[in-house]
Amino acid sequence: MNEYVTIVSIFCASGFGIYGALMEGMSGDSSILLSKSIMDLFAAVLFAGTMGAAVSFTALPQFIEEKSLVLQVWPAEPRIFIDDSP
Repeated sequence: MNEYVTIVSIFCASGFGIYGALMEGMSGDSSILLSKSIMDLFAAVLFAGTMGAAVSFTALPQFIEEKSLVLQVWPAEPRIFIDDSP
């Protein structure tokens, strides 16, 4: 159980993931989250070598946390980014 808590806190509580989720919600740009997912893939492979299958169970909490941030910020998007182009 300690390994699972460690892995969830490493993957879900990163500033890169929180910032990426907020940026996707406000501007629709998912490039930060895509680059985070690639970095998380390599980190998960390294952690899986020592901690085993507990690494695969972190995908669901990470998805829930980042998607909830996107959905909370998404309604504010039209008020934040106003396009004045004709």
